[in-house]
Amino acid sequence: MQISPGFVWKPEKQNKLSCVRKARKEFYTMETDKFKTLRYRLMETERWPLEYMFKFIAPNKDGNVDQIKAILPDHGETSFKHTANLNHVAITCVATMENADQIIEVTEKVDAIEGVIIL
Repeated sequence: MQISPGFVWKPEKQNKLSCVRKARKEFYTMETDKFKTLRYRLMETERWPLEYMFKFIAPNKDGNVDQIKAILPDHGETSFKHTANLNHVAITCVATMENADQIIEVTEKVDAIEGVIIL
């Protein structure tokens, strides 16, 4: 395996590899901006404000659904769908957003809640 200069391949748990850049004294993993692709696609959009659909699946415990409701825009239309055994809740919110940064901010806050899946 050929490795580019300035990079060190370093094994992590479960044989995962992370690329660590030597050029700076700080270490960066491949996931420096978790929502980089989303941000890029939103920035390509030329029509703002934009009607955006947030979709999440959350465990129905520890107030997760209430935490997500508090983060979502108040002006959005929010709907909930429970699984048959009531263990999880699918949350959808359609809201008019002014720019990409607002969308990323909401998504990052929801991502911080344990067990939530972002769709």
